[in-house]
Amino acid sequence: MAVSAYRRLHGKSARRSAYVWLWRRCPKAETIVVLVLFMLTLLWVLSFRHKEAAMEYYDNGEPAWDGPHLEDDLLQKVRRDGNDYLNVTLTLDLPEKYLNYPAFQSEEATFQRFGFNLQASNKLPLDRRLPDYRSDLCKAIQYPSNKEMPKTSVIIIFYNEAMSTLLRNILSVLNQTPLDLLGEIVLVDDGSTLEELSELPKHLELINKQIPEGLIRYYKRDVHDGIVGARIRGAREAKFPIVLFLDSHAECAPDWLEPLVARIHEDRTRVVVPNIRGFHLHNLELFNSDPWPPTTGVFNWRLGYEPVMADLENDLFPGLDPTISPVKSPVMPGGLFAMDRELFIQLGEYDPEIKYYGAEHVDLSFRVWMCGGSMENIPCSNVGHIYREFNRFSREQDPLIQNINIGKVLDRNDARVAKVWMDSYASIFINQRFLHGIDIGDVSQREALKTKNNCKSFQWFLDNICKNMYIPDFHAEIHQIKSAEGNVCIDNGKKHRGETAVTRCTGKPPQYLLIGGQSSQLWTYTSKSYIQSAYHVENRDFQCIRVKWLALVDCTSGLTWRFSRVTGGLYKFHLEKDFDMCLERRIDQGDPTPITINKCKETARQLWKFDIKNEETGGGTISDPDSKVCFDDLQHHRGAFGLYGCHGFGSQQWLLTDDGRIKSSDNGDSGCIGREPTVEQFICAPHDNDLQWEYRERTLRPKSELNYCLEHGGAGSNLVLNQCEEGNMKQLWDFQQP
Repeated sequence: MAVSAYRRLHGKSARRSAYVWLWRRCPKAETIVVLVLFMLTLLWVLSFRHKEAAMEYYDNGEPAWDGPHLEDDLLQKVRRDGNDYLNVTLTLDLPEKYLNYPAFQSEEATFQRFGFNLQASNKLPLDRRLPDYRSDLCKAIQYPSNKEMPKTSVIIIFYNEAMSTLLRNILSVLNQTPLDLLGEIVLVDDGSTLEELSELPKHLELINKQIPEGLIRYYKRDVHDGIVGARIRGAREAKFPIVLFLDSHAECAPDWLEPLVARIHEDRTRVVVPNIRGFHLHNLELFNSDPWPPTTGVFNWRLGYEPVMADLENDLFPGLDPTISPVKSPVMPGGLFAMDRELFIQLGEYDPEIKYYGAEHVDLSFRVWMCGGSMENIPCSNVGHIYREFNRFSREQDPLIQNINIGKVLDRNDARVAKVWMDSYASIFINQRFLHGIDIGDVSQREALKTKNNCKSFQWFLDNICKNMYIPDFHAEIHQIKSAEGNVCIDNGKKHRGETAVTRCTGKPPQYLLIGGQSSQLWTYTSKSYIQSAYHVENRDFQCIRVKWLALVDCTSGLTWRFSRVTGGLYKFHLEKDFDMCLERRIDQGDPTPITINKCKETARQLWKFDIKNEETGGGTISDPDSKVCFDDLQHHRGAFGLYGCHGFGSQQWLLTDDGRIKSSDNGDSGCIGREPTVEQFICAPHDNDLQWEYRERTLRPKSELNYCLEHGGAGSNLVLNQCEEGNMKQLWDFQQP
C-alpha cells in the first residue's frame, strides 16, 4: 500500500507503530527515533508554513479564506497531447437578487450598467471550453518540453468584475493550462464594491477543493487606486519566473500558454502578447477572426494606443511562415501580456503614481524597448476578451472616484510618461493635450531607471522601433485654409478618412474653436509639405490631405506598364512613360485601397507575384510575394480597387495584356488600372509622396503632378483635383491666422 494512502487510512496510530518497530528492531534505536521525530517535526513545521503562505490575505494581513485541498494523486486530471490538465467544475451559485438586477429589464440598461450582456454570461457554463481557432500550422509547432520551461504566475486583478466572467476566466486558466506550466493564479481585488463579489470566497473554496494546495491565492486590497497598484501587488506576491497579467473579463483558449512561455524561455528580455479575440457582447461567443494580415500596436501623440497593420517586410521574423511568425510591436494594448518577473522588477515595475486607468501600457512599452527588451504579438496564442462598452468612470461603475477629478488624474498619468521617456518629443504631446504647466509631481526615481538600465533615447525608439510613426513639426503654425472665392475653408469634418469638404469659415481664434469643438478647420502646412490637421481627429490621429491616383478606368485610357522579372518568379511593374516609378503596396493602416505609384527602390512592397489561374484566358492573381493579399477589383468595373485576402475567384482575376496594361478579367466590361486622381483625407504617414503639396502662386498642387490644382465647388462641396487654370478663383487658397 502506498505510504500516503496508508497514512490517510491509519493516521497517528500508524506513526506510533512505526516508532515501536524502530525501537525493537534497530540498533541504537533511541538515536534513530530522535532523528525521525526531529524530521517529522520539521516537515510538519514546513508544511504549516507552506499552508500559511497559500492562504488568502486582506491588505492588513487577515486571511480572506482558506480551505481543504486534495492531495495530488486524488486530483481530477485529464491528459491531452501528453500533458496533464486539471478538470475543475463549478456552477454559479448566486442569490436571486444578483441574478435579477433591475438593469436586466432592458438591453440598453444592461449595457449601460455592465458593458455587455451579463444575463447571458450568468447562464453560460463556468467551465466551458472555447473553440480552438488556431491554424494547422500553429498546431504543428513543436515547443520545448513543458518540464523544461519555467512556470508562470497568472495574475488577475479585478475591480467590480461580475462573478460569472471572473470565475469563467479562472476556470479557463485552470483547465486550459498544462500543470507543468501553471505555477499559480494570484487574484488581486482592487477594493471592489460590487455586492455579488461577497459570494466569491464560497466559489473559490469549491475550486480550492479540486486543485493542488497553493495554486490560487487571493488578496483583497483595502485601497482602490487602479490597475497599477493592483498589478504591482500581484507581481510582488508572485513566486514563479514568469508573470502573466490577464484581464478579469478574459478567457483562455486551448494551448494558449505554451507559445508565450516558449518565447520568453528562449529570450528572457521578450515581452509577449497573445492574439486577443473579441467576444460578441450579446451572447459571448468568441469571434473567429482571421489573424492575417497581422496587426501591431503604435501610439498616437496624445499617448493613446492605436492598432495598425504590421509592416510585413520588417515586423515579422525571417525563416518562419508569416502567418505564424511573432510580430514585433512597438506598443502593447495593455491588459494581457507575459514577461520575465525579474525583468519586470529590473525595469521598475510600474510607476506607482499612475492612478486608476491608462498610460501604464505605453509607459511599459517604451521602457521595454528603450532599455534592452523587445515586444511581440504571438498569433498562435489565443485569448478571448470582452471589450465592454460603457463609461468606466460613471457612478455605477466606480463609486469610489466620484469625488475625484478623473480627467486631471488621467492627464497627469500621461504627462508623467511623456516627461520621463519622450525627451524633447514630450512637447508634441503637451501641445496636443494643452497640458502646459501641468503638475506631474516628482519623477526623479523614474528618470533614474534610464541611467540604471542604460536605456536608449526616444529618438532611437522612433528611428529603430516605431519606424513608420508620423512625426509632426515641433512648432507648427496653425492656419485656416481659405478660398479666394466665397467665405469657405477646408474642413476635415472630424472624419478619419474619406472625402474632404469646404465649409463656411468660422473666423474664430484657435482657442475658441477648440473649446467649441470646431478644430476641424485648423491645419498646418508642414516642413514636409503635408497639409495636416492641426490636432488629432477625435483624439486618435492626425489627418492629412492626399491624392489617390489609381483607379479602374476604361482600358483605352489605362496606364501602360513594363513588367520586369526579378528573382524567385516575382515582378516589378514600372510605368512605361516613367521607368523610375513602380507600383507599390502602402504600409496598410486600415487603408482599403493601399496601392500607389512610388519611386522604384529595393523594397518587398514593390515586388508582385503573378500566378496564372486560368490557362485558357491567361488570367491570374497578382499578390504580394507570400500570396496573402491579392489585387481585387472590389466588384467594381470602374473606380476603386484594392488588396484583399487571396481567394483567387473572379474579382481577383487579372490579365497582363500584350500592350502592357493590367486589366481586371472579371467580365468583358472590366476596367484597367489607370490614373484618375481623387482627393481624400487619411492618416498621416511618413515618406508618402501622395501627401506632399506645393504651395505655388496661391495654388495647392500635388508634388508628383504639378499640372493639377486643388479646387472646390462652393460651400458644402468636396475638394477635387483638376488641371490648373489661370484665373480660376476656386483654385486659389490663402493660409490665414484665424
